[in-house]
Amino acid sequence: MRTRSAWFSVPFLVVLLFQLNCRSRPRIPVVEETTMAMGTFFTIAIYGDVDADSARRAIAAAFDTIRVIESHTSATLPSSDIARLNRHSGKDFVTLWDDLTSMLRMATRVSKASGGAFDITIGAETALWGFEDQPLRPPDSSAVDSCLKLVDYRGLVLDDHRARLLRPGMRLDLGGVAKGWAVDRVFDWLVARGYRDVMVDGGGDFHVASTPLTAGQRHVWVRHPRARGSYFARFKLDNGAVATSGDYERFFIWKGVRYHHILNPATGWPARQAVSVTVVGPSTALCDAWATAVFVLGPEEGLRRIRQQEGLEALVVSADSTGLWWTATDSLARRLEVLDEKARYKKVN
Repeated sequence: MRTRSAWFSVPFLVVLLFQLNCRSRPRIPVVEETTMAMGTFFTIAIYGDVDADSARRAIAAAFDTIRVIESHTSATLPSSDIARLNRHSGKDFVTLWDDLTSMLRMATRVSKASGGAFDITIGAETALWGFEDQPLRPPDSSAVDSCLKLVDYRGLVLDDHRARLLRPGMRLDLGGVAKGWAVDRVFDWLVARGYRDVMVDGGGDFHVASTPLTAGQRHVWVRHPRARGSYFARFKLDNGAVATSGDYERFFIWKGVRYHHILNPATGWPARQAVSVTVVGPSTALCDAWATAVFVLGPEEGLRRIRQQEGLEALVVSADSTGLWWTATDSLARRLEVLDEKARYKKVN
């Protein structure tokens, strides 16, 4: 675990860069710690005049909560609820941890609202592609086709605190929601204990709350999907959650074609209508799931469905033969500062 208890001066660099502009107030105290969990770095920062020792104990307890969530949701841990459920696919119900049942219900609602563009039963497809093992080439198309019958969120049946996968071979993959769920859980836990100026960052998906001490000074910097080390845009955020899905996070090049980890559940192949999607809203888990859904749906249909969801905003970056172009929901577009001068804005219905 990495610890920092000092005056805040340097932003924490992640997929979405969260920066606190301290030019007008250069001495804002912060207690900040970072740990590794769920395959990424989690950083928690508490700002303001707080007792540093108490804040560090609260952060340590929050990190313990993240590890508990990981122990129930990781498909790679044989003892986890998700691993047990996957092993019992096509068989009887499996009893789940209460919080996991709530997560699955939320994920199912997003699946239904997105027409299946987000689908946590995509595990058979993601396992075939093996992005965790750094694949060198795409799988055989016949193998991809054979997985399609194992992907259907309606095949996940929830009953009180139990779940069942209807078809043998079906697998859940919570990579598109579990990290955001963990961010939300520890954020809510810290706020409930009286901390009002907080940032919880899970590998670039984060949830923040501001007080007058920091209000108006926070920016979200959206990573450029094609220029390493650069940023595509930025916007201010005092309170709320953000998540991004991009084809630059995990990918490989085969015969000149980029194959990335965001698969279209309907085809089993990487989605091609966007290169980056950022969603802003009240919940990191919700933003996480919808960022994947919009990426799969593409700019027009993705934004149409986002507009139907209360409290959600989205930025979509796409590419064509002439370069990058972007579109966004109206409220986000109005406060967005696009840093790539060559990127074109396109209004979509």
